[in-house]
Amino acid sequence: MCLTIPEIYKNILSHISFSLKYGRENYLPMLVLAFILNNSKLSLRKLGQEILSEQRNKSNVCRIFNNTDFNTPIIYKQFYDLSFQQISIPFSRPWLVIIDTTAKKTKRRWHRRKANKGKGGKRRLRKRSSNCIKYKNKGKTGNGSQAQLWVMGLLITDTGVRIPLPRRSYHTKAYAKKYALRYRSQIDIAVEMLTRFRVPDNVEIIVVADSFYESKKLDRLCKTLHFTYVTAVDSHRCLADENGNSNGQHIVALFDSFSSEAFEKTTLNSDSEQYYFFRRSSEHKNQRIYYACKKTLNIAKLGVRWVVFSKKVKNNGKDKSFSCKVLLTNNDKLSAKQIVELYELRWEIELYFKELKSYLHFSDYDFEDFKASERWVDIVLITFLFLEYVRLQRLEKLKLSDTPNNLKNARIPQLIEVVRLDVNKENISYLKEAIKSPFGRQNLTTMLSKFNLVA
Repeated sequence: MCLTIPEIYKNILSHISFSLKYGRENYLPMLVLAFILNNSKLSLRKLGQEILSEQRNKSNVCRIFNNTDFNTPIIYKQFYDLSFQQISIPFSRPWLVIIDTTAKKTKRRWHRRKANKGKGGKRRLRKRSSNCIKYKNKGKTGNGSQAQLWVMGLLITDTGVRIPLPRRSYHTKAYAKKYALRYRSQIDIAVEMLTRFRVPDNVEIIVVADSFYESKKLDRLCKTLHFTYVTAVDSHRCLADENGNSNGQHIVALFDSFSSEAFEKTTLNSDSEQYYFFRRSSEHKNQRIYYACKKTLNIAKLGVRWVVFSKKVKNNGKDKSFSCKVLLTNNDKLSAKQIVELYELRWEIELYFKELKSYLHFSDYDFEDFKASERWVDIVLITFLFLEYVRLQRLEKLKLSDTPNNLKNARIPQLIEVVRLDVNKENISYLKEAIKSPFGRQNLTTMLSKFNLVA
């Protein structure tokens, strides 16, 4: 429970929401703190009742997410630009951009027909939420389930600052046709994300993506923007013939053609990692053993590229097995060890998705209108940016003091506890001021009466 919004947080969030036509007064601070402080599944009712001094009912909160004047992309852009002002210069090391797709499962609801609203009336399933793709095979989303897709990006600077890139919505062909939108594949969306990506001058950018995004479009874009990219080779990618077309020989099938002497042993731990600064926790204690082999191959539709055949040792009790990957890069200066280490950092975006869904209620929305879902996701990313902004401000204050702190390696759960501590201090100050006068005590009693307190 939060009695009121801390003044320091209100100033930060109200400053970036001044351009809103709707939901301007304390609405953004109320939403962000509700996303942070709520532990259970976040409903619209809980979202409006988390801050007792700024309570809204469920219908009011629902209206703001469905209102076109609640322009969350503008708020996000302002906070995104504000985050870059907190990053220290000069930039002596490269920055990392990780791209991946995440999904949110949708549910079907039963409802009764209008002619039979009684208890014995027949029920039928409502249509799925708009803009959903269907999974026919079993996988992460289950057999025959439907989900909404989001193409996301995570920027990690040379000092370990994590900044989420603006969300990109994937529109199905049916949804794009219905609303007169141009259909774009997930790869097209990722290319557009990197095209509009703006960073300070003289910063080296390394793009890491999964095998799904290994394409000619991404290869051409990184060459134009002078980005280094590292991806896993698609399992269907083949070698090129004399004309540059596919010759039918899969690249992943070349694993068997190399002898064991061709693979160089690489051990990664906290002492040997070159790109340790991209990890939020620099002490990566687990030792990982790889066997890597770097080759130059003529790849169909891509041309001559540097490829690393990597095998990771997996210890399953007494038995040892290998996890094999073929990695692709456009930078000939990277060694096999560097390429393996960079692709291993792709797991940072999976941890990022886990934090969004486990702590910031990314998957708790349930709107019929897809545009309302987009505004919900924007608020989640704004909340992530807000926590990172609070972390950077605290680090700036602690630079001059000798007090030890754990904010340098803090992730979302630790940052939430920092905000909770500030809110508790504000609650105590609010109570002290309220009980000084009869009007304050009456106002406090009225506020607490709206909240069901259990003795």
